[in-house]
Amino acid sequence: MANEYKIKGIFLQVHCNFLFEGSFLHQQNGLLKGKLEDLDGSSDIKGKLDLENGEMKFIKSYPRRRYPIFYSFEKKRKLWIGSYMGEEIGVGNAQCEIYTEKPAFDWGQRVLTEKLGQRGEDAWFNDL
Repeated sequence: MANEYKIKGIFLQVHCNFLFEGSFLHQQNGLLKGKLEDLDGSSDIKGKLDLENGEMKFIKSYPRRRYPIFYSFEKKRKLWIGSYMGEEIGVGNAQCEIYTEKPAFDWGQRVLTEKLGQRGEDAWFNDL
């Protein structure tokens, strides 16, 4: 049996942040498979989610891109803090949450206002 999760977050970049969202199925063996939407369009994700140890890793593939993007996250309270790496895009940071009903954060507002360098990572948790 698989559980369906929604995922929503931002890619943190120097000049601006980008929102992403999607959903995935999480199987009892830890495997995940789903879809994401972001500025570059629709992509497929495949990977592993370990809720007990707070670890999530997946590979994101776009139909029109040659190289995949690798993601790795660790859970910190309700937030997943991580990074991404891809041959075409380089490296960067990302933050997200996974949920079944309603997100805890207003990601649309955060993508416009958050600058990790100004407030620091801990400021994200003041809203929880």
